[in-house]
Amino acid sequence: MEQRTIAAFLECSGNTRGRFPKEPDQVEGTQWGNGTVGNAEWTGVSLIDVLDKAGVKQGAIDVVSQGGDFDDMQRGLPIEMAYDPDVMLVWQMNGEDLPKPNGGPVRLLVPGWGGIASKKWIVGLDVIDQPFQGHFNVESYVVVNEDGTILRPVREMPVKSVITIPGTGSTLDAGSQTISGFAWSGFGGITKVEVSVDGGTDWEEATITEEAGRTSWVRFEHPWDAIPGEHTLRSRATDDRGLQQPLDVPWNARGYGFNAIYEIPVNVNE
Repeated sequence: MEQRTIAAFLECSGNTRGRFPKEPDQVEGTQWGNGTVGNAEWTGVSLIDVLDKAGVKQGAIDVVSQGGDFDDMQRGLPIEMAYDPDVMLVWQMNGEDLPKPNGGPVRLLVPGWGGIASKKWIVGLDVIDQPFQGHFNVESYVVVNEDGTILRPVREMPVKSVITIPGTGSTLDAGSQTISGFAWSGFGGITKVEVSVDGGTDWEEATITEEAGRTSWVRFEHPWDAIPGEHTLRSRATDDRGLQQPLDVPWNARGYGFNAIYEIPVNVNE
């Protein structure tokens, strides 16, 4: 089969969960900050090429991937998504054999979706003619509202950006500084990142300095002539569907999909 290499981010479904407000309750799960996301070059074959060889019949609804870690580690992927050429079975990461902790020898890669969709240690695929009702589709990795109602499974990760330099609580010298960070979206490529140095009153467009396609994150930078005092830095990203980071995100019990504008308080010396 034809081998392909794409750059794509991979984000834990619960990334940034720890930034949810504690009201009405603290959300369930590990209280992650911004760090459970990465970006890499992935090499493998498109899943559609494998499905075509298998001979998928009319009426297919979901492709169920089976991970090798335990029997119930299954996740259903809608057939229309499985036909996206960027959904792949991959065995290399950044030009080297995929390490075991990252899913080697072969894993599924579903760019833009929460990491649960990109099943590690693939040992089987089943195509079924009804929506998959397994644990990781209908009970776990689902969005649950305040009333306990399951709204939907975790799918595309929302548009997000984070400032990584300077860090939270940094003390800086007055004068020339550079604000930098990363932005990504599961719905499309990043087209714009804006930065505010006054808590969101004024915004200026940052420069995207590195990009590698619509499934990859981007790196952004913005020059700042820092004046003495306390400042709140913010960043917000917009993707090619026009989706933009919001100020607030509706609470959900398991803390998925938090992409509210990120704030970095800093102090600039006299």
